[in-house]
Amino acid sequence: MNTTMSYKLLINVIFIFLAWQGRGQVSLKIPDRSEWAETGSVFMKRITTLSLQDRESEIFKALSEGNVPGFVRSMVEINYRVEDGRGQLREVTCWVMPDYLSVGSDDDFCRIPMNPYTAQLLADQFEGSLITSTLSDKIYEAAVQRPSPYFYKPVERENESVAKFVIHNSQIENQLLELGAIPGELVAGIKKDVILSNMLDSTNNKVVIYGWHKPDGKAIQPVYGKHVDWYVDYSHGIRLMHEQVLIDQQTYNIQEVLRDPVLFRLFSNEAKPMHKARYGL
Repeated sequence: MNTTMSYKLLINVIFIFLAWQGRGQVSLKIPDRSEWAETGSVFMKRITTLSLQDRESEIFKALSEGNVPGFVRSMVEINYRVEDGRGQLREVTCWVMPDYLSVGSDDDFCRIPMNPYTAQLLADQFEGSLITSTLSDKIYEAAVQRPSPYFYKPVERENESVAKFVIHNSQIENQLLELGAIPGELVAGIKKDVILSNMLDSTNNKVVIYGWHKPDGKAIQPVYGKHVDWYVDYSHGIRLMHEQVLIDQQTYNIQEVLRDPVLFRLFSNEAKPMHKARYGL
């Protein structure tokens, strides 16, 4: 057995051991939150008047430095069985954030929409990945809390404003309060997911979105890739998954799986694998 194979085997054994120790053992590499970090309300107020470019820079800086509430950090395990591209039934396990990426503390936070490049940089740093439309559906099926999507009519460009991000976050919190939700429970149906798709193989300047599931389980937003990449509105959310997944108790990197002509079907219902399973280069 060569050195590379030995190393991969060791990583597989360690990851499986940690994975089966229970919820919270598999986590993203998000830095600890500083005691001096801004609260969500302070941060959102500060970025309100910034340009789109400066706003994205501040979002990346805050989250990459660990200004993320604790309840979002505890990954939730998703398990399902599905056929691969050859019709073989496979056991899949992956880990996802229980809610959408947020800025601030557990007591004062805001779910923060951002462009796909900022999200991709954070996913890379945290050793995570954006999800697919298939996984968005699986998350909704497994969710403990499923508030109904809340829609705001477009008024000029208000829906792209930080103020609308904050208003929508408050609406979600009110809905979760009425449901008796506990922070850290798997929540779905509250945002459209920024997703990975094989649409990214043919474009470099678009964002692909999907989701916003209704109570009947059907997504309001079908897979859509016509928004320019800088477009962000209140309905967009970033839910990260861990980059390592288990297939029949073997560890794989999700990027490799999505590119594989057989295994990609475990996480995608699209017609072909994703040769470019990420945003940017």
